[in-house]
Amino acid sequence: LAARRGDIPWPRIHRFKEPAGRTPFISPAEAARFLEAADPPRLALLALFLLSTGCRLGEALALTPEAVDLDRQTAHFAATKNGDARTAYLTAPLAESLAGAVAAVRPGQPLLGYRDRFQVRRDWNRIRAKTGLKTFTPHVCRHTAATWARQSGGDTRFLMEAFGWRDAKSVARYAHVDASREIRAGIDRSAAAGL
Repeated sequence: LAARRGDIPWPRIHRFKEPAGRTPFISPAEAARFLEAADPPRLALLALFLLSTGCRLGEALALTPEAVDLDRQTAHFAATKNGDARTAYLTAPLAESLAGAVAAVRPGQPLLGYRDRFQVRRDWNRIRAKTGLKTFTPHVCRHTAATWARQSGGDTRFLMEAFGWRDAKSVARYAHVDASREIRAGIDRSAAAGL
């Protein structure tokens, strides 16, 4: 505010590069380990929601009971980071897990039990240390969901729609693949086609 008013010069903030070798997604076994250890239960529900939908943490924290349609297994976000409305599709296990929260939480209240990132960080970091998943953050859940979707055969158009990205560059930044797996799958498809 002081810089905006011209009272002080704009501060220069150094943006650190991501450390080399950091894995931007986790395996299903690592996810299961985190979910099993997650305590309190609301942390497990939040982590399951993030891993299943690929939603941003801010979207998850703003989610209210009236934005969830359990019959259609969807959660609607009126405005996301890029300003667009988006619908997230819920897996059956996630919809089942959310049913109790939807029934218990008053309209307009945070569905997943956390009011801000600081509450999440405290619980998340404790479980992360307990499970040894040193680089696993709520944002890594977005990378993980996109990576799992890509590895299961989701193409770029599907990922853009499912995760609310406007361009293919965003998909490439989030959906990590093992190139050797993709190449092997392509060769196997070619062989099956008689090539």
